[in-house]
Amino acid sequence: MVNNHELTWLREEIALGLSKCVVLRLQGFPPEDAIIHVAEIWMEAILSAPIYWTEDPDRLRIRKGFVELTRICRFWPAPSDLLHHLPPRPATPLLLDEPPMPEEALARNRKRIRELIDKLKSSPNRDHP
Repeated sequence: MVNNHELTWLREEIALGLSKCVVLRLQGFPPEDAIIHVAEIWMEAILSAPIYWTEDPDRLRIRKGFVELTRICRFWPAPSDLLHHLPPRPATPLLLDEPPMPEEALARNRKRIRELIDKLKSSPNRDHP
């Protein structure tokens, strides 16, 4: 379970995003003296989503989600609006080790390389490119 100290970044982003929405005076916005309670409700709702929040990359995703909300919303948003407008997490490349070549294939390749080298050595035109 994530402790409150680990969620400081998330609280900061929710507070910043909500403060932007307050400044816009969107229809249905809560009174300014209630915004702290609104932020707590948002935190509860966001944390109940089936997402394992990590500062990197989620801090930037939340910022971008709020930017999108401030762009499109005419009414005070709900936490579900933010979740809906979060950009996807960046794809993590899956790096796999190349599977080892079977010993018989290695032997076959070595034999073929030796044959090619011998053929080149015995070629009458080996002095010409």
